[in-house]
Amino acid sequence: VFFFSVCVGFFVKSCLSVCLSAFYSRPSSVFPCNVLKYVFLIRLAYAQIKAQWQSISPQQEARFAKFRDRRFRIEKDVVRTDRELPQFADEQSEWMKKLHNILLTYSFYNFDLGYCQGMADLLAPILLVVEDEADAFWCVANWMDTQMERNFHRESLGMHTQLAMIRRLVRILDPELSAFFESNPDMSKMFFCFRWILVC
Repeated sequence: VFFFSVCVGFFVKSCLSVCLSAFYSRPSSVFPCNVLKYVFLIRLAYAQIKAQWQSISPQQEARFAKFRDRRFRIEKDVVRTDRELPQFADEQSEWMKKLHNILLTYSFYNFDLGYCQGMADLLAPILLVVEDEADAFWCVANWMDTQMERNFHRESLGMHTQLAMIRRLVRILDPELSAFFESNPDMSKMFFCFRWILVC
C-alpha cells in the first residue's frame, strides 16, 4: 500500500509538472483546458481549507480548545519525524513547515478525526516524493479516505484486526516464537508491530 501510494504520488507530481510546463510554455489552445481546470481546482480547494485555520485570530484561538490541542500535538510530532533525513534535519526548514501545514489543514478537512499520532509518519515519505504542499495533501487525504482512516479511529478496530492477523500468522509459521510472545504480556498483543503496519 505504501509503495503504491508513493508511486501514485510520483505519478501525480509528474503529471502536474508536465501540465504546468505545458501551460507556461505553449499556446493556451494546445493545453487541455479540463486538466488545467482540475489542477487549479485542487490547488484552490487546498488553499481554502488551509485558510480556515490560518484566519483564526488569537481571540478565537483562546476559546478554541480543540484547535489548540491539535496544533500542539502536531507541532510536537512534526519535529520528531524522520530527523535523520536532510530535509527534516532543521526544525525551521521548508519541509517541516509543509508537514505542519498539511497536518493542520487535514485536521480541518476531516474534523471528526482531526490529528492522530502516526499521521506525520504517513505524510513524510509522500511529501518527499511529491514535494508540492497541496499535491501531497490530496495524496494523503485520498489515502486516508479510502484505506488508512480506520487505523486512526479511537477504537482502532482496523489496527487491532491487522495485529490479530499477524498473531495468527506467527502462530502458524513459527509456533515457538508465537509461544514466546504469548508468554510475555508485553509482547502478546503485538503492539510493537504498530508502527510497521501504520507506515509500511
